[in-house]
Amino acid sequence: MRKKWFGPKRFGIGVSPKSWEGWCVTALFLALSFGWAKYLHGTGPWLWMGQVMLLLLFGVVIFLTYARS
Repeated sequence: MRKKWFGPKRFGIGVSPKSWEGWCVTALFLALSFGWAKYLHGTGPWLWMGQVMLLLLFGVVIFLTYARS
């Protein structure tokens, strides 16, 4: 059985990192999101398109590494 990176939160609704790999992916997602926004300096279609693509990629990683128990 593979080690799960994300799992259910203890309180509330949602997911939370459960291993160091999950924390690294979360930190990488945040760094890329802020870097992308800083690189594009404002709003526009490219900013939102990049943010949506990063969020979808992050969601796929969570889906593939989620502990279902």
